[in-house]
Amino acid sequence: MRNADDNYRKREPYRRKSPYKDDPFLFAKVVDATLVMDPDPDEANSKYIWRYEVSPAKMIWAGLGNLPSTDYRQLDAATSEPTPTYYAFSISELGNVISTYVAYGVDTGVLPAGPEPVRIPDDTPVLCRAMRNYETGEVFYLIINTQAISGACA
Repeated sequence: MRNADDNYRKREPYRRKSPYKDDPFLFAKVVDATLVMDPDPDEANSKYIWRYEVSPAKMIWAGLGNLPSTDYRQLDAATSEPTPTYYAFSISELGNVISTYVAYGVDTGVLPAGPEPVRIPDDTPVLCRAMRNYETGEVFYLIINTQAISGACA
């Protein structure tokens, strides 16, 4: 008499996808950022969108009761600079509309003088999603985050 276990043993073993091979997500840290001012070179009209450079990171966690820490996966031996680096854009900044809304819908009309959207600081860990430029096919990343606002209130 056969049972359910007999059928289970005859099947091919389940093959799991490697969690790091061809993963569309990238755990990274911000290396640098450049304010996007094209086509208008006036910084005031930038819409607070930055083109980031990110580098793969690793998270180290010693277990329950310990704080996790992050570090770059790889540093250039000659310069101690993170490598490789990739271009990325913040998903929350893509929705910024100058003089209207910033940081996921904050009405600029209710902000007092002083506070403004800020970029993600260098060395900040971020989770990114791989994307392709619709026109060129070039690979870049979208940073999944919420844009912060900083500055002294008037």
